[in-house]
Amino acid sequence: MSLMDLIKADAQKFTSNTGEFGVSITFTGVDSPPSVATIAGTTTKHHLGADREGAPVNLKTESCTVAEKLLTDVDYPVRDANRKVNMKGHKVRWIDGNGTELNYIIDQSFPDEKLGLIVFVLGDCKQ
Repeated sequence: MSLMDLIKADAQKFTSNTGEFGVSITFTGVDSPPSVATIAGTTTKHHLGADREGAPVNLKTESCTVAEKLLTDVDYPVRDANRKVNMKGHKVRWIDGNGTELNYIIDQSFPDEKLGLIVFVLGDCKQ
């Protein structure tokens, strides 16, 4: 196993270990019937951003990070015919540290092809 393979395995382990940093995240696709997968990943929700001048402002931001392999291992659709991550519009949900179920829609995807992780920037989801 190469050093890069070990690093990739560690990145997956750190983001998906529900005994430490990971939480259970459910993905629901846009296909019909929709694909559904529950895997572990990390989540963030904070209220700090910057305005056009760079001054701090109260701006809600949510994201989650998962190992792509966990999604593909359960045959969840991640990439389109051009091999690009294409999950805009998919829904995600998880339970936060307060026990509240949070529901979001994927707005943007930032795949890290080296580590095999995908960061999803999320928007509010109307149920």
